[in-house]
Amino acid sequence: MTETQQQAQAELHRRKKMRDQVEQVAKPEEKHAEIKALIEETNVELAKPEALARLRQYLSTHRDELNLIGNLAGQVEGTLITTNLRHSALLVTATEEYCYQMRNDLGHKTAPPLEKALIEHLVICWLRMHITELQYEQHTKGVTLPVATFWENTLSATQKRYLRAAETLARIRKLGISVQINIGDKQVINQV
Repeated sequence: MTETQQQAQAELHRRKKMRDQVEQVAKPEEKHAEIKALIEETNVELAKPEALARLRQYLSTHRDELNLIGNLAGQVEGTLITTNLRHSALLVTATEEYCYQMRNDLGHKTAPPLEKALIEHLVICWLRMHITELQYEQHTKGVTLPVATFWENTLSATQKRYLRAAETLARIRKLGISVQINIGDKQVINQV
């Protein structure tokens, strides 16, 4: 097995574990009773401040759940893939793996926090642009001018977003900006 195949296998295992964790959080199992109770207590229109404080405390000490639930970029990417490619498990899996490899190729694992966020955004823009390309091809065969214009404008907008994301990442890397991030009472200073 090649190194790339081993990495792909490891990533598929990681994603399966992540899906299993999401399912376990949603299941009323004993080991997840605390988070389940906190979710029920706080997932209301006017949650009590003390319940929200307990939820924040729980998430600050359970980083895996925080990263799983709170990583909106990952949720957006997953939603884009599963919603638009749901007809093919092969395409879903291959696209997830391709996005993972793209993030790695862009240095996501060793990047400082700001650069990680920009890499995640760039991958989402790339994904959205190519999904729009697929939709453009599907919806512009023999259509009226207004429909063709709509799809042309939509595609142009996604291309602009992708190029802007790539340019922003390149600028941040070129400038070597120092970024200070305050997370709770902890201060982290990173060189980008």
